[in-house]
Amino acid sequence: MRKLANRIVVLCASTGGPKAISFILKKLLLKNSSMIIIQHITPNFSDIFVENLQEVSSLPIKKIEDGDVFEDGKVYVVPSTKHLVVEGVNFGISKLLDRDKVDS
Repeated sequence: MRKLANRIVVLCASTGGPKAISFILKKLLLKNSSMIIIQHITPNFSDIFVENLQEVSSLPIKKIEDGDVFEDGKVYVVPSTKHLVVEGVNFGISKLLDRDKVDS
């Protein structure tokens, strides 16, 4: 049975981010929370980034999909071509928007 996250930790990075994020995930334990990673990278690197993170972490890591529900102890990576909106009663449901379709 999945347990919805009570908290969401958001980690954002750009240049140097993959190395720093890998270092954090090697040591991270998530209790009563999930993590969202936003990494500024080229679109063709997103899948490789998720695979590399999974190799260094014991936590389940996945590229977030529209409608995902945030669960305790899981790490979600936002695709580089999308913006993420977190919505729902407890802010636990993901909604992905194309980057060029977001209002300023």
